[in-house]
Amino acid sequence: MSESSAKLNELPAPFASVRFLIRLAHQYQPALLWVSFGSTVAAAIPDALFALWIGLFAEAFREPGKPDRSLVILAGVGLGFSCVGGWLLRTGSERLQTRFRTRLGVAFETHVAKLQATSRGVEQHERPEMLDRLAMLRDQIFTLDHVFLSLFGALAILLRLVVVMLVLATIRPSMLLLGVAAIPPMYAAARRGKAEGRVWESIASQRRLARHLFVLGADPASAKELRVSGATKAIGEARTNAWAIYQGIMLRARTKSALIQGVAWAIFAAAFVVAIRSVANGSGAGRAADSLVVVAAAARLSAYIGAAAAQIDGWGFFVQGAQRLLWLERLVAAQSRAATGKPPTRLTSGIELRDVSFSYPGSPRMVLENVNIAFPAGSVVAIVGENGAGKSTLIKLLSGLYQPVSGHIAVDGVDLATIDAPAWRERMAGAFQDF
Repeated sequence: MSESSAKLNELPAPFASVRFLIRLAHQYQPALLWVSFGSTVAAAIPDALFALWIGLFAEAFREPGKPDRSLVILAGVGLGFSCVGGWLLRTGSERLQTRFRTRLGVAFETHVAKLQATSRGVEQHERPEMLDRLAMLRDQIFTLDHVFLSLFGALAILLRLVVVMLVLATIRPSMLLLGVAAIPPMYAAARRGKAEGRVWESIASQRRLARHLFVLGADPASAKELRVSGATKAIGEARTNAWAIYQGIMLRARTKSALIQGVAWAIFAAAFVVAIRSVANGSGAGRAADSLVVVAAAARLSAYIGAAAAQIDGWGFFVQGAQRLLWLERLVAAQSRAATGKPPTRLTSGIELRDVSFSYPGSPRMVLENVNIAFPAGSVVAIVGENGAGKSTLIKLLSGLYQPVSGHIAVDGVDLATIDAPAWRERMAGAFQDF
């Protein structure tokens, strides 16, 4: 495998994949993309300010028997805004996001189908590792629009966290250490998505096998053959075994992630208790008011960190779908980048195979080796040979469905690899056996 081919087989970087997905979303739904983003961030503001209004209430009653009326009114209006305005903004944002994601989901499914249908060759449909990746992309298409839900939600949560931390800092600057204690849950959530994603891809073949055996036993055309031959039970057992292997490995990975997350949350819970206790044990007339603000703000903080951890947890899985989509995009682009030439309207000299060798993906055996054949223009040529001699492979090479491992095919002296595949196939007619 060449260095360029090996690079194409690697998943793109997460950041590049998300950036590509945003460009794609802007291409299909530009208006809804930005309106949905703006509404999500706007909906976060009333909720983020809730702790501030509680703080103003506490400040208004800091002096016993001398409440500050202006602060009471301001805090009351603010709480009303956070409750009613927050509900209105959230409801509107959710409806906008539903419309945006529905339309984007259809657009992404169409885009993936187009990529697979317009690729130059069929290599990605026959190499096991590519089939696994394509099967995972097919299962993840519905999650591609979730990248935006997760991204917008994460930015909204970040805004809430900043506001709440500022409110806590007004009580006591040391409260900012609660933000440090939030790092372990965030890290555990980020690690979980990546770790489980790697395991999921490593055993994708077992999941694909289980699905294939299920379809084999459920589809009427194949199920009746299995029943006649008495193989139904064996296929069922093989399917159960493949699924059990997949589930067993995933269960171990998820159990390990759950234990790590449990420890991380225990660290944050301990810091949360220490923070509240330090304020409650303080002295001064405003101790009760400060305690109220800390409880309200810290409770909000823990909720936001939990939401952020959930977003990060799902983010890794969603981004992997974007990585696989960009991988397919680059694969198809690489196949067609050099193939932009126009095929001849009619052959003048003919087609020639020059030292053509070919082996199927994943197989070390050469199906064709150093083949040199000339097909003169206007001639009728019959190719005969034993089963497995390479007749169909030769026709697929001439159709551009495969690229030779070495050598090249010349069409009127022009390398077939440089000719646009769809345009070339418009000049051909073929009927392939369905083995």
